[in-house]
Amino acid sequence: MREIRFRGKREDSGEWVYGGFYHGIMSETDNPFSLDNARIKTIILQEGTYYHVTSETVGQYTGLLDKNGTKIFEGDIVKQKFCHYRNSFHPVSLGFLDSETLGEGFWIGVVVYIPSVGYVISKVIEVDEYNETTKRVRRKNIVQYKTQVIGNIHENPELLEVEK
Repeated sequence: MREIRFRGKREDSGEWVYGGFYHGIMSETDNPFSLDNARIKTIILQEGTYYHVTSETVGQYTGLLDKNGTKIFEGDIVKQKFCHYRNSFHPVSLGFLDSETLGEGFWIGVVVYIPSVGYVISKVIEVDEYNETTKRVRRKNIVQYKTQVIGNIHENPELLEVEK
């Protein structure tokens, strides 16, 4: 089973905190059992201390690690390599003989959860160095050993811009 963890950016310091998640009504005195001056708050519980976080920054841990062992959260911007190959087959048996790498490229996108699919890379920019093209594509599956976390959507949105 995967670890259920969340991440969010603290309202007071802007620091990222990791842990359990609570979104609901709490009092101004931060006593969850008192409804005096109550308002909705988003909280991350980290090592016995809870922090108020900006709700838009909360992302759940996907259960995946990138190629460097970094945990991948919703909202992370990742870079994933791909290759173009030419395969050769035996002319009679049609058995596989060899594979030649023609060129490489990479996808950059943001990690999102789609209920019918799971965690995928969305808002993808494809930079194909072999065909010398850059374009937008719909979405790609996450391949852990080819993927690297390079930022997140809240602090590095410029990573998703296509250069002209």
